[in-house]
Amino acid sequence: MKRLDSSFKLGNKESSSHVGTYTITIKVKAENPDSKASPFCALKKPRAHLKETIRSMKFTARIPVTASLLALLLITATGCNRLKARDQLTKGVQAFKNARYEEAVNHFQQSIALDPNYEDAKLYLATAYSYQVVPTMDTPENLAIAQKAMDGFNAVLAKDPNDLTALKQIASINRNIKKFDVAKDYEKKVIAIAA
Repeated sequence: MKRLDSSFKLGNKESSSHVGTYTITIKVKAENPDSKASPFCALKKPRAHLKETIRSMKFTARIPVTASLLALLLITATGCNRLKARDQLTKGVQAFKNARYEEAVNHFQQSIALDPNYEDAKLYLATAYSYQVVPTMDTPENLAIAQKAMDGFNAVLAKDPNDLTALKQIASINRNIKKFDVAKDYEKKVIAIAA
């Protein structure tokens, strides 16, 4: 609640006004010192200037407040997306454990959409794809799923070239689609890193 106190001294032509935490004092020489008129009678222009000063102070005070509220909103939205991404990852893991790989893929994709930097979700997505690859089957659908899985594991390897899980999975996928030489190369990398 704003508090408004005013006091006038007509003889000295002084006015003091208190609004909230701002105190404004105005001293004016009246054109007619014998006049009993209010000291604000001669203040038409200065009063307008005073309103503009107060208005601009309020406006400049709003800018940092608005900026801080926007920052808080952004942080809250980001945190909320991370929680939603983690929830989708948990649902995907449950579906994966129950051998519902397509449902798991959908949950992992939603998790990545909510938080594109969520590396665990990317690894789980690639793993869910790899579990859908049927060994020694050369159909275009099977090879497409195998490629999606390898792309996912290669993305993990791009950030960490020594990720053993990704290297082992790529070796396994290549073995399942009858690319034995490529599988052997990845298995050698696993042995070299593990040793």
